[in-house]
Amino acid sequence: MKIPIRQRMKTLSIGDTVIIYLSDKTPVYEHESGYMICSYYALGTEKRGN
Repeated sequence: MKIPIRQRMKTLSIGDTVIIYLSDKTPVYEHESGYMICSYYALGTEKRGN
């Protein structure tokens, strides 16, 4: 799954969780042997172990 990031994110580490808030009607496109979402409401992260 590819999602274009439109804002600066804090440093991510392996094991961190990325939370993406989408509409139920958000289109999902096939892209380079995978999928791509071009829009979302918000994006958040949780550090590993939280």
